[in-house]
Amino acid sequence: MPATQFDRDSMARWYAKEHLKTDPGIVAVYYLPTNSEDREIRFVDINKLIGDRNDSTHFKRE
Repeated sequence: MPATQFDRDSMARWYAKEHLKTDPGIVAVYYLPTNSEDREIRFVDINKLIGDRNDSTHFKRE
């Protein structure tokens, strides 16, 4: 059985688009391929619905 070809950049684009469609708070998705494993996809999401750090629901170090 032949190995399935994995196109990380193409898959990353697909996952990012799906993530943007499913989470209304996400305003940007940044793809971070540098230094990642061959079959690893890394993102940083910018989400406008995450609470402010000064919000009372933020957990602080004791």
